[in-house]
Amino acid sequence: MYYSVMTDNERKTIREMRFRGYGYKLIARTLKMKRDKVRDYCRYHGLTGSKEDYMSVLQKEAEEGLVCKNCRLPLVRSSGRRSSFCSRRCRERYNKNQNEDNGKDVT
Repeated sequence: MYYSVMTDNERKTIREMRFRGYGYKLIARTLKMKRDKVRDYCRYHGLTGSKEDYMSVLQKEAEEGLVCKNCRLPLVRSSGRRSSFCSRRCRERYNKNQNEDNGKDVT
């Protein structure tokens, strides 16, 4: 499988652009890669269909703990305690956003 050649940033960009409703061709042009590579990645990861479909897939993955709560990238599981975030930076951003949403001042 050639997905390992994609960087995490490219994967994240593809997911974000598909969630916003962008097509394969525009995503491919933006990332300077082949349309077929973007299309294959999207099909493999269930990113085909309407925006509502994407959101339901994303919600399901979040509930099952398969993706980072902040950036929605797939989590890499290692032995030991399960994590809800892909990095410390994502955890801090998520907590900051949650505190701001709740009206708490975080400094």
